Amino acid sequence: MAKLPSDINLWIAEYAMRSVTDQKKKVDVRGPVFMTVRSEVVEQPDL
Repeated sequence: MAKLPSDINLWIAEYAMRSVTDQKKKVDVRGPVFMTVRSEVVEQPDL
C-alpha cells in the first residue's frame, strides 16, 4: 500500500505542489500499488 508519493518513487516539484495546494486541492496517492517484476537467475562460476 502506498501512502506517500515517495513510496512509489514519485517526486513532485515544489512549484507544482504549491499550485495544487493554492487551489485547495490535494495530491492523493494512497492505495494499492501493482507492479510487474521480471528477474533472471544467472549462475556464477566457482572461484
